[in-house]
Amino acid sequence: MNKKLQDELKIKLSGVLPELNERQRRILLAAEAESIGYGGIKILSNISGAAVSTIRRGIKELKKKPKKLISVRREGGGRKRSVETNPELTKILQEIIEPETRGDPENPLRWTCKSVRNISDALKKEKLDVSHQTVASILHELEYSLQGNKKQKREPTSQIATGNFYI
Repeated sequence: MNKKLQDELKIKLSGVLPELNERQRRILLAAEAESIGYGGIKILSNISGAAVSTIRRGIKELKKKPKKLISVRREGGGRKRSVETNPELTKILQEIIEPETRGDPENPLRWTCKSVRNISDALKKEKLDVSHQTVASILHELEYSLQGNKKQKREPTSQIATGNFYI
């Protein structure tokens, strides 16, 4: 490896290594040593000040499959779901879509004739700011199918209509 590339690598590593923990440093140095090839361990040891045995241990760790993805974030981090912050949301959503619900209630295939955007607008009128993606997610959890509108034949619902068609 020529002197110019070693100097560039030294600049790069001097900016990155202080930000990493011990394991991350070892893995990065090992990956760089592997990319250089023969003599890479010695070159990186001289540049970084890390022991040759540390870089070799990093190479062994690289060759092993990781057992578990190590997350940087804590458990439970991030924004809470809308249904967690407002437990009434699902109930209100069901009240809004109930008149437009189709399908057998005992059959798992149910759907609504309202679009998720219209449902979202109706929830906004109820002072609940919910996106259409959130509405779609809640409907999916409630086992509603998001199907397009189709013309359907329905049984007459009133006695007058029934009297008109049946003698």
